[in-house]
Amino acid sequence: MYCGLGDRFRRQRTFVFDPPPDLCRPIYIGVFVYSRLTILEGCTDFSASVFRLCVVLYEVGMQGHGDTSPELLLIIHNISKRANVKSLLRAALAFGVKTVFVAGSPKFNFDVHSCGEDEGGGGGTGGEAKRRNDLPGPVHDAICDGTLKIVRFRKLRECVEAVVQPPYRARIIGIEIAEGSLSLDQNHLAEIFLGQGTRDEEGGVSNTNHLRPPRNVALMPGNEGTGLSEAQMEYCSSTKGAIVTIPQYGGGTASLNVNVAACVVMQRFVQWADGQGA
Repeated sequence: MYCGLGDRFRRQRTFVFDPPPDLCRPIYIGVFVYSRLTILEGCTDFSASVFRLCVVLYEVGMQGHGDTSPELLLIIHNISKRANVKSLLRAALAFGVKTVFVAGSPKFNFDVHSCGEDEGGGGGTGGEAKRRNDLPGPVHDAICDGTLKIVRFRKLRECVEAVVQPPYRARIIGIEIAEGSLSLDQNHLAEIFLGQGTRDEEGGVSNTNHLRPPRNVALMPGNEGTGLSEAQMEYCSSTKGAIVTIPQYGGGTASLNVNVAACVVMQRFVQWADGQGA
């Protein structure tokens, strides 16, 4: 919403009023009610009055939002094994993810009206086998009751375009053993989950955009064999996200299973977010 300004911002002709998504509805309702009252009272400076109301509602609504932790999202792309996709969905539900984005992967069926994963795939009408979906039982139930939703896209580019826009406003965090990746340890959690900022004297990262709640975090694990593609890593960079590496303390394996790696990052996020809200 673009609003003309009064005396307070006379030098700056245009101000972008972009409230957090969860504040939009009360703001719009308030603007409507106030505008009707203003018209009835015969106010001659209608636009200035509405803008002042917007500012007041925004400032009131933002109280307490400065410390709000970002929400965790999940992007599933280029995961080839059905078992891993199901495990990722279970993990997402376990760690409080409310939205899962699936880019491509047309072979996977997430239709809640299809036969459940544990129901028989025997003969149906005319001897045809029932088509099973790829939703674990608890995930199926969560989708039906609105706790979790799966949003599908044909291409990764379309998915990323949606993820970075309202209402999600997310940065993409990839998981990969790569040069320049950030280690998932205590010293880097704020930088990973809050995004790039200015480092303070103690080496921490301060959020320079204090008028907004932090952007959400969309976690994107890589393929089981080849890891993140170049395009995926570029999206992590272009959305001001990060690529993280899970530190290992033994010589057992070069890399972890994709679901295990995603679970580690999600658990660290939830633990960190709980500390932020404390």
